[in-house]
Amino acid sequence: MFYEKTVLDNGITVITEHMEGVRSVALGFWVRVGSRDEVPVEGGMSHFMEHMLFKGTTTRSALDISTAFDALGAEFNAFTSREFTCFYARLIDERLKLGFEILADMLVNSTFAHKDIVPERQVVLEEIARSQDTPEDYVYDLFSEAMYPHDALGRPVLGTPDTVSSFDTDEMHRYHDAHYTTGNITVVACGSVDHAAIVDLAARYLSGLPVGPWLERGPVDTRERVMLSCVKKDSEQANIVLGAPTIVNDDPRRFAYSLLDIIIGGGMSSRLFQEIREKRGLVYSVYASSQLYEGAGIFEMYAGTRPENIAEVVKVATEQFALAAQDGLTADELARAKELAAGSFVLGTESTRTRMSRLGRLAVLDLPIDSIDEIIEKYRAVTLEEVNEAARELFTQEMTLAVVSPYKQEKIERMLK
Repeated sequence: MFYEKTVLDNGITVITEHMEGVRSVALGFWVRVGSRDEVPVEGGMSHFMEHMLFKGTTTRSALDISTAFDALGAEFNAFTSREFTCFYARLIDERLKLGFEILADMLVNSTFAHKDIVPERQVVLEEIARSQDTPEDYVYDLFSEAMYPHDALGRPVLGTPDTVSSFDTDEMHRYHDAHYTTGNITVVACGSVDHAAIVDLAARYLSGLPVGPWLERGPVDTRERVMLSCVKKDSEQANIVLGAPTIVNDDPRRFAYSLLDIIIGGGMSSRLFQEIREKRGLVYSVYASSQLYEGAGIFEMYAGTRPENIAEVVKVATEQFALAAQDGLTADELARAKELAAGSFVLGTESTRTRMSRLGRLAVLDLPIDSIDEIIEKYRAVTLEEVNEAARELFTQEMTLAVVSPYKQEKIERMLK
């Protein structure tokens, strides 16, 4: 096995991968909580928690934390998704112990002081405003809301101004104690590391976390998908996301569906790129991908075009989906997609940080941890019939369309007719 794994008595999971020929370590603390785990009044709490863990502990101020990491010569940051939160650092191996202790201090001993929450609320409110003023980002939130109008997966990771403005010390402590529990924590380190040493550090510095089980998630509420959702924004371009439900993240067919994404919209030779950009010049950017979650999945195509071209872009994309479902893909397309998938995967896993990120995401979602060679083999084992079956299943559904443009929804409805 290319990695080592230990589960401590309190439920914390430790995973390491030793990489020869490097002097650095990528260290990540992965927490199994994201925006999908929030009730409506908590919208954005996971992301706000990520911010607040940098704002001071019982023994360190925010400046102390930043100064300490800078003194280590380290890169450090964090991010929040719909299903997990990650705090990470990349540093040279001889500084690993202190870097681990600082990150652990943030996870275990953050104070969530009111004096720190007040200015950080303003920071996150600015982040929300920036997102809403960036149509190519905002359209994805609009699409997710249309796909899951009754589920937390449909709500924005950042939350809303109303929810974020309500967060204070007591709410932060309750959320932390409920979710930052030992069973939800996975420590991952890749690079110049010794597994036993990381296990010892985790046992020593994370022992103050509340003891609790792995978070079990309920089913996703997929009722009443909205088929058209439009928001009027002053902009030169229309930003479009067109998509439909797809498989879940542990579906054994996910390699076939991933190759289908590549053939349809994953590269410059993809069908959407060739038909919409190269042949018709309707867009600068067009691509397709899938977001696979526990219990749900979304296929989504993005395009940015002039507002008057919305209907034509949707028409051409829909025609390409129908052709793929009816006539299937070709053996040449599949062969190219396999090589692109394998090449992109290998090139994306050659740094300590990308290795750490891959292991952490798979572990915190309880997905199989395959080696690089095993992943490549699984892509190359996909048959043309498997990809064609995926196309038939995916592209015979009615598509949801989200648009952020200078036009009102009524005008877009008329254009589409």
